[in-house]
Amino acid sequence: VIDGDDVWMAALGSGAVLRSGRGAVRAAFPALDRGLDVVAARRDGVPTAVHGVIEPRDVFDPRRHPETVLSPSGLQALGTCPLRYLHRTVLRAYPPDDPEHDPDRWLDARQRGSLLHHVYDQTLRTAQGGGVKPADRAFEVMALDALREGIERLRHEVPSPGEGTLDREIAALREDVRSFVRMVGEDAPEDARLEYTFGIGDDEPVSLQLDGGAVRLRGAIDRVDQDLNGLHVVDYKTGVAYGHGKDTFDGGRRLQHALYAHVAEERLGNRVVDGQYHFPTRRGQNQRFVYERDRLRPVGELVALMLDGIANGHFVPTDKADDCKFCDYAEVCRARQTTWGVTSPLADWSKEHLELGLQPAFEHLKKVRKFEE
Repeated sequence: VIDGDDVWMAALGSGAVLRSGRGAVRAAFPALDRGLDVVAARRDGVPTAVHGVIEPRDVFDPRRHPETVLSPSGLQALGTCPLRYLHRTVLRAYPPDDPEHDPDRWLDARQRGSLLHHVYDQTLRTAQGGGVKPADRAFEVMALDALREGIERLRHEVPSPGEGTLDREIAALREDVRSFVRMVGEDAPEDARLEYTFGIGDDEPVSLQLDGGAVRLRGAIDRVDQDLNGLHVVDYKTGVAYGHGKDTFDGGRRLQHALYAHVAEERLGNRVVDGQYHFPTRRGQNQRFVYERDRLRPVGELVALMLDGIANGHFVPTDKADDCKFCDYAEVCRARQTTWGVTSPLADWSKEHLELGLQPAFEHLKKVRKFEE
């Protein structure tokens, strides 16, 4: 019986002598041939198009195109990794929305975060409408009811890998919701605007004036609290709080709090006291990170630096492998999650060039990373 391996071995040589099959394979598969060229070019030290360094075009700079509307999360993606911004915002190479079966997981991080955000918002809205205080027992009942409804909806959309996995995740979600209840109960907002949207639908986007022109923003703020001192902008995070509380902007990776503060002042006509990140989950330990308004004001200068970089066609990769952990384009960049953390050949390559400081393509990213030094 002759199988496929026998056919290949016969084609590759005669007896103990084998001829190289690389050329034949590359000739037979042009797409693979081009891909191997890209892999080889990425290993080269010179920044080229395969690294995100391309010819500048007028369309890259949103300051020159008032019809372009960006989200704070999109700008934060640019600050994190310009190459990611190139893939998603410029090339619009969206990843396929294919479900992946994982026997040990029901919801992925994005689905789980979206569910919890919905529960937080719905609970506070229902409580406001019914005059229920977060310290009341009824508030926790409302929150768990909102979670139950959200779970039922998702069970029809996302297949469960098994009852054991489903039960374990539901129990964890219930603990997260109880953490939220405790956190809100400790510091209940007397006057809160929930899921405050701007620039969506018929609503006019909010402009942020920068050197070189303005950018227009759209999005939604999780919560805007108001007291006698002014406005407090709150953004929920459902992961761990690692890395927060040190630098205000984390080298361009953290922008939402500052951009939301600008939007709130522009739209609501009141002084913003601070921007806050809340981690109302069991893993987040109900931590709260508060950034006073004065610390947030330089965001326009920082965003202008970022846009100057891409206006020159410099969409270089991030210099930190951890930035690749939850990226939609990790496979494109060959980033991998291992037992010891994240490995990313492109991030390592970028870090080396950033430290050497010899390539003009890294000039703006270096300034962004060192913005607060």
